[in-house]
Amino acid sequence: MLRDIGCQVKDAATAEAALQVLDEGPVDLLLTDVGLPGVSGLQLANAARARRLDLCLVLATGDSAARAEAARLSATVVLKPYDPQALRQALQHSLALRGT
Repeated sequence: MLRDIGCQVKDAATAEAALQVLDEGPVDLLLTDVGLPGVSGLQLANAARARRLDLCLVLATGDSAARAEAARLSATVVLKPYDPQALRQALQHSLALRGT
């Protein structure tokens, strides 16, 4: 779906791999679930924001407490369960705010 809306996608199986992708070159947006095993999606988002202040963050969560942290990070939140259209709108909204 991400490719269908014109995104180039770089997959990362772990938070550490995602941070390595960020360190290797330009990335416009990070999409992560808050509930990751090991390093949480919020911890990943915090580390990503520390590396790249201009990075768009989109966090998927069903946890209302995580929404406050996402707001602190200026992240777009997609509430779970979500449908593909809601995710598409969140991604497009986040990128539009950045001007990408």
